[in-house]
Amino acid sequence: MKPANKMVVVATMVVALTLTGAASAQQANSELGRKWCGPTGTWIGQNDTYGLELVLTIEPMSGTCFSIVGEGIENVLPWEVSTAWRGVIHKTGGQAYSTSMVTLAGPNQLTGPTADVPDIAAIRGELFMPDCDHLEIEFEPTELYAWGQVPFEDTPLATMPPSIAHYTRVPFDCLERAE
Repeated sequence: MKPANKMVVVATMVVALTLTGAASAQQANSELGRKWCGPTGTWIGQNDTYGLELVLTIEPMSGTCFSIVGEGIENVLPWEVSTAWRGVIHKTGGQAYSTSMVTLAGPNQLTGPTADVPDIAAIRGELFMPDCDHLEIEFEPTELYAWGQVPFEDTPLATMPPSIAHYTRVPFDCLERAE
């Protein structure tokens, strides 16, 4: 066999082995009810440090970015009420991601409780998926801003200690079913 033909045979075998491995991995994920192992989905868990239970919804945006919404039934101290946490997740490599989120909360504590505007709480963190059904977030200190300040750009008026959160995927079957 000529050297050029040997190279074609070797290249064909490498491609065939690669496709076989990818197909079996996709089949294993399909049997588990998902097509891939990423953060997209619904998650239930809590911030272990503050004891806040939340439902997270993570949706793909574009490329390596995802939208995240965290909703709970408890207030964020020292406020009586708050909106849902909303933000973005960015894939940093493997099963690691970074996240940034904000919430509005009131009554206003930073510039006076009689003000008719909310405070802004902002947080950054590192998200890691130890497996397909669990995620952990290690948050930096929560930064507190007065209304009118720009989170993550302006100097916060106060901070709260760092925290750690753990979440479990809510199992949904998103595969198309044969009719």
